[in-house]
Amino acid sequence: MSDEAFTEIEGRAGGRRGAAQSVTTSEATQAQDAPRAPGVPSPCIDVCRMNPDTQWCDGCLRTIDEIRAWSKLDDDGKRAIWAELDLRHASLMEKRKAAAP
Repeated sequence: MSDEAFTEIEGRAGGRRGAAQSVTTSEATQAQDAPRAPGVPSPCIDVCRMNPDTQWCDGCLRTIDEIRAWSKLDDDGKRAIWAELDLRHASLMEKRKAAAP
């Protein structure tokens, strides 16, 4: 089938429910081939500075090993790091609260 061939798909068209919408085969292929957003977002906030006391990044609170491994981890591994980051953040807030006058 050529790129100029049209495929009928069901959906909304012209505000009418159930009306057919025409798209070219190349448009349909592009939609299928479009890169998918990662399932778990990176915690990086572009404040990349390692804290010598905690060994965590001041921006995202990850260790250098966690930063290095991030792109190779599956979604479960990334979620595990996020859970650890929540604990680190809570710990930091408690320390700041205790140190406040």
